[in-house]
Amino acid sequence: MQTTKNVTGTMRWAAMGLACLFLAASLTGCPFTPKTKPDFMAWPVSGTAPLSVQFIDISYVAPGETVQRWWWDFGDNGFDVVQDPIHVYVQPGKYDVKLTLETLAPDTKANTGVLPTRIKEKFISVTAPGATSGDVIHPGEMVSIPAGGFNMGATDAEAGAEDEYPRHRVTLSAYEIGKFEVTNKEYADALNALLDEGQIVNAAGDPYTGGDVYAYGKRLLAASSGYCQIAFSQNRFVPKVRDGRSMENHPVVMVTWYGAVVFCNRLSQSQGLAPYYNLATWLPAPGGANGFRLPTEAEWERAAAWDTAPTASASPLHWIYGFASNIIDFSRCNYAVMEEGQAAYYPNPIGLSQFPYTTPIGYYNGTNGTLNRRSPAGCYDMSGNVLEWCGDRYGMYTEDEQTNPAGPSFGGTRVVRGGSWFQDANACRTAYRASMYPGRAFMFLGFRTARIP
Repeated sequence: MQTTKNVTGTMRWAAMGLACLFLAASLTGCPFTPKTKPDFMAWPVSGTAPLSVQFIDISYVAPGETVQRWWWDFGDNGFDVVQDPIHVYVQPGKYDVKLTLETLAPDTKANTGVLPTRIKEKFISVTAPGATSGDVIHPGEMVSIPAGGFNMGATDAEAGAEDEYPRHRVTLSAYEIGKFEVTNKEYADALNALLDEGQIVNAAGDPYTGGDVYAYGKRLLAASSGYCQIAFSQNRFVPKVRDGRSMENHPVVMVTWYGAVVFCNRLSQSQGLAPYYNLATWLPAPGGANGFRLPTEAEWERAAAWDTAPTASASPLHWIYGFASNIIDFSRCNYAVMEEGQAAYYPNPIGLSQFPYTTPIGYYNGTNGTLNRRSPAGCYDMSGNVLEWCGDRYGMYTEDEQTNPAGPSFGGTRVVRGGSWFQDANACRTAYRASMYPGRAFMFLGFRTARIP
């Protein structure tokens, strides 16, 4: 059942009157107060009219209680009573959305007598056709971060994991970091250059004709996986086409830490810079300080989380998510909803028919029904889309103040940051930390670059 703006005022109030009579009759004499908490998401939450919005019930249902009905008020004289309705907004405006739940009490299964309600004010933003805005996408573009200090780690409000504490003071020199994640086309171009130089081989060390990609003794790309979005055709690496869409501007996935490092060196060479890494030791090379490399996790967190103070007397802002917000929804980044006991929900914003459900770099730029959500530094996709390799080995934090930390000197795993289309909101927090073995590759893991100017 779907209702839209064309519901007349008379019909609206008649419908609501009947609903109120029904509720009054069904709830009489029931003192139980439910513990169920209504909540919902929607996709998209902004766009041009007519805007079709999928609403998704993500309410917490208390043990023993049962939701009998969902009462939706879309703020434009439209209503619905299904769990996950689709509603079309036909007029420009900002709309409050309200979800009220009718619940049954444990044991007696009688109506609870209290209707828990959640209201999200100005939740849906609809503009007139032609009123959208966006950011120009330039793969490989870098943003500059000035020298400065920040408090690294989760805030008390987040209730982060143990490895996100203790917060500690970190000072960084000026650096540059990629505005976007590295794309399939960028990575394919680098592989083609290495192929022409005779560096690319197969797992046996023979000339490459297909399968996983190796160089310098390490696997770079799990190209044999169906999840890899780069193909090998007519002796060239090319981005795949899926569901009629080129994957060239989607972030590269199925790439190992070694594969990200080799890309950084190749990018340095293409721009006349000395390579940062020694590919015999996989450590920084003498004289390569200004070459492209993976960001340290301190550099990553500063670019993702830290904003300037709103006033001269205030403290700098630490945002929970990497798009300058403490609120996450499907208009701001590409991530999944995972609730205990329920199947994972993937919004799959561009409607791909199979995994991976990536979005093009810079997709959340104020078009496509999204909000323009960059990090405080101006970077896209620092929450969601793909998880990102960092240069550091993984280790626990200490309280010690640090300057330009590069992680432990020893350890078997490397830090990954930022969450992905395959992970939930918790993993998209700017303080969230995880680690992977450097030779592993996943359909939700990519990277961005950094360098010292």
